Amino acid sequence: MKHLFDVNGHLNAETVEKFYHHALSLSERKIVADHMAVCPLCADAAAFAAAELHQTPQGFEEQILLQVLEKEKQYKQNRTLEFLFYSLRVAAAAGFAIALLCSGWFHFIPKPEHYYIPNFTQKLNQTLNDFSNRLLQTEEYKHEKTKK
Repeated sequence: MKHLFDVNGHLNAETVEKFYHHALSLSERKIVADHMAVCPLCADAAAFAAAELHQTPQGFEEQILLQVLEKEKQYKQNRTLEFLFYSLRVAAAAGFAIALLCSGWFHFIPKPEHYYIPNFTQKLNQTLNDFSNRLLQTEEYKHEKTKK
């Protein structure tokens, strides 16, 4: 167990490297993992060593950035085309509607002076007028009768 730690009680570089290459026994791995859980210095050293072990290939970042930029460019082109086709459809529909209105195709629609007022409203109006007149006549009759 002493071969895993240095004189200060921290994991030595060889132990950290063996830990990441799975070269330690199961019991040693448990001891190292338990120590990294409580010692932030050893945990940072292990994380730094892991980052060095897992370096990305040369040019990988640039390759990813180029792919992202290409996808963004395609997305913008697609959005522009979608907007263009949408605008054309709206313009075509508006033009068609204007052409129909101006062509006289709707001549069969009655003009406002030919509109028929529903019979119901006329009857209702007449009934209300008759009721009002009868009420007034009744009141006049009562008033004249009380005067005599």
